[in-house]
Parts: sequence; C-alpha cells; structure tokens
Amino acid sequence: MARCGGLFNRLLGLLVNGYAPYAHGDAGYVFGERLGVADGLGMPTHPGSAAWLVAVGESIGCSCLQTTTAVHFGHGQTCGCDPASG
Repeated sequence: MARCGGLFNRLLGLLVNGYAPYAHGDAGYVFGERLGVADGLGMPTHPGSAAWLVAVGESIGCSCLQTTTAVHFGHGQTCGCDPASG
C-alpha cells in the first residue's frame, strides 16, 4: 500500500490543481464531450462538480487504456513499479 501513496498524491494533485488533458488527443475529446453533454443538460461543470469528476475519470481511463495497449504491444514503458509488468 505504501507504494501506492505516490500515485494517490499525484491523483489528488490533478484534482486539486485542475485537470487538462491534451486537447487534440482522445482523452481531451472524451473530457470535452462529457462536459458538453453535462452542460447541455444544465448540470454544473465547474472543477469539483459531479459532472467534472466523471469527465476527468473517463478521460484518465481513456489515457490508461491507450497506454496499456501500447505497453502490451511493446511500444511503451511502465513506471517500473511492478517488475513483472515489463
């Protein structure tokens, strides 16, 4: 669990300091699309709101999926936390 502390702190840093995915990538598209839908429904979309947190989560998930796929196909590296993961 101690090894996860750094990851947890980095995630909190994203949420406290604002999250801004690369605008021209899939994560940026997902983030903007989710916030656009929420805004169209009249939901609050400011940082920290429920809609914003969903948009951040789905955007990060999109980035993780792309990175994981790249690593599995030998086109990327892991953070080195798990020696068995490559």
